Amino acid sequence: NWVTSPMWYTDMLQERLSFANYWRDPFRLPLYRERSSFLADINNERAPRNTTYTANIRSLESMLLVYSTSDTIIIPRESGWFAAFADNSTDTLVPLEDQ
Repeated sequence: NWVTSPMWYTDMLQERLSFANYWRDPFRLPLYRERSSFLADINNERAPRNTTYTANIRSLESMLLVYSTSDTIIIPRESGWFAAFADNSTDTLVPLEDQ
């Protein structure tokens, strides 16, 4: 399946296709964490984790996150709320609070 192909984490695609930077493959998480040029950093998923970043997010009094229940492009659509598929699953979502 080309959607779950490791090709999304090649330098060529990470550097040339912006949407490749947003792909978090729940079946190839070690590769994603190693090779993602954007999302793994912004999601604070690389070791060592940036504890200051985590503390800053937790210290917010409010944050507005929006997603559409009719979105057919972004999968999972709840990623607009920083939810992500559980490891090795496309059926189970993990909300931001549990990551």
